Amino acid sequence: MKAFVFVNDNGAAYRRYSQGEMPAQFVYGVSKLQKMGFEIKVGQGNILKDIFSFLKFKPDLFFMPFLKRKTMIFYILAKMFGFKTRFVGWMHLDIYTPPNSKIKKVIHSALMPFLKIYIRKIDSIFFLSDKTRNTILKERSLDSRRCHFIPWGGEADFYQPFLKQSHNENIISTGRENRDLLSVFSSLKNSEVVLDIYTSDSSLPDSFPNSKGEVLINKGRWEYKELLDKVSSSKCMIIPLKLDKINYCVGLSSLIEAIALGLPVIATYNPYWYIDIEKENIGICIKNNSLAEWTHALELLNNNPALVEEMSKNARAVFKNKCHFAYTENLLETHINNVLRIN
Repeated sequence: MKAFVFVNDNGAAYRRYSQGEMPAQFVYGVSKLQKMGFEIKVGQGNILKDIFSFLKFKPDLFFMPFLKRKTMIFYILAKMFGFKTRFVGWMHLDIYTPPNSKIKKVIHSALMPFLKIYIRKIDSIFFLSDKTRNTILKERSLDSRRCHFIPWGGEADFYQPFLKQSHNENIISTGRENRDLLSVFSSLKNSEVVLDIYTSDSSLPDSFPNSKGEVLINKGRWEYKELLDKVSSSKCMIIPLKLDKINYCVGLSSLIEAIALGLPVIATYNPYWYIDIEKENIGICIKNNSLAEWTHALELLNNNPALVEEMSKNARAVFKNKCHFAYTENLLETHINNVLRIN
């Protein structure tokens, strides 16, 4: 059996995974295709080269870590050339939403009737969240039998060497996507809590004040393992999200990372996450991103080592029972096998 893996990043994530630089969850199941014995060809992120490669390869499976509009081209070609290729992939956002660019909006509008048909024809669509699945099913009238919620977990073997028995006093933030760090900074003006911030957002200030003085912000880019070592040494992670950007699973990768390493989290409430951090007692939810909420939560965990230890223990249990990437892979295998049996 042969699988063609569509990529949108020149294959960078797959290369980094193959070189042991990042965990398997960031290639969304390619690791399981390998274990299932597929002969795999990964795209280059160049549409013309990938089309030629696809036609030459004639795969049994077209696998999409990210379901993009342009993948419709491959589906059309497969039908034109009589391939029996089955199409499966992860839908992260509502693919029907128009792009921001005016020109792209015009193109998107023209292609919408064909896009709707294509999405309905995809053999299996995987969702990171049951809420995302249910919302899109309702709004887009998709066949529920083709749409599956698969909890996206973390690769245990990758995180194992980073697990620490003891932690420093740092409360850390490493996420960069749609983060509301300014609200957190403002909440600490009259507090002694010190944050360890790592960000690639150059628009942020170089420091922020707390009651003791200025706290420097680390700005730049770091290798994943370098940041992971800093996270694993910390006692808590914060995931502050912009409220107007919570329409998908933003922040989930940071949450899984924290849980895998046994760190409590303080996070803006995201109803799209499949883990309820307060129900599992592994952290504190910030409902409205108010300064009072952030100040209370940060000071509570900063000054309560017993609570941190309790939440840390719970996080390790949640990872083992609910967030292990082996569960993700097993569900993927079931759905892929079901699709291929149709042939």
